[in-house]
Amino acid sequence: MPRMVTVSAILRENPFIHRLGIELVALEDDLCVGKMPLRNDDLNHIGVLHGGVSYTLADIVTGALAHAHANGQAVTTTGGEIHYLKGIGGIQEVYCRARTIKKGRTLSVYEARITDETGERLFAQGTFTYFILDQKI
Repeated sequence: MPRMVTVSAILRENPFIHRLGIELVALEDDLCVGKMPLRNDDLNHIGVLHGGVSYTLADIVTGALAHAHANGQAVTTTGGEIHYLKGIGGIQEVYCRARTIKKGRTLSVYEARITDETGERLFAQGTFTYFILDQKI
């Protein structure tokens, strides 16, 4: 639980993350779950969540897991790829479940799954890579 508190505090201090309403729900060894509300301002012209917003959610949640693994070091995204499988609409909140693919000394790779609350409706799936910086947070 201490890692969850630390990572959540870092996220809360970021105005961009705060504006989107992203918060962590769970943080375990190889799993991080985050959620954000679906707001009209975040929808695209066809009434579903804008792809850039869901990409951002995936980047933030996988980044939170990367930070939890980095032993107090800063991390930065070196690459991310996402596949949009279904439009996101008609729900109150969207979730991201991040899992570890590879924890490395300098690079770590994570899978992101954008879903509904139950995790049964898969909207998007991606892979994100993080570089562990030689910089304490």
